[in-house]
Amino acid sequence: MTAVTGTELISPPSDGISNLRFSHHSDHLLVSSWDKRVRLYDASANVLRGEFLHGGPVLDCCFHDDTSGFSASGDNTVRRVHRSSNPTKTVTLIALSFVASFKQ
Repeated sequence: MTAVTGTELISPPSDGISNLRFSHHSDHLLVSSWDKRVRLYDASANVLRGEFLHGGPVLDCCFHDDTSGFSASGDNTVRRVHRSSNPTKTVTLIALSFVASFKQ
């Protein structure tokens, strides 16, 4: 049986990974972690393309399209992360307050 090998990413999360998603359109990889960060990698080139900081552990992430996605954190925010096509401005972070109310 042949052993399966992988590639260890540079600049991995310093705490547990809560989720990871590959883009449907490229080798981009979005990783959320308990270290309060979301990381965007180019997996085939093994390059960290962006890093986004939350105020609490990041519990989930997903792609919207090939250059943007969303992340949800324990700090009660949902954030849209975007990798700009402008090389001098690689990332933009838009914070949205996430408020949930429940009727009893």
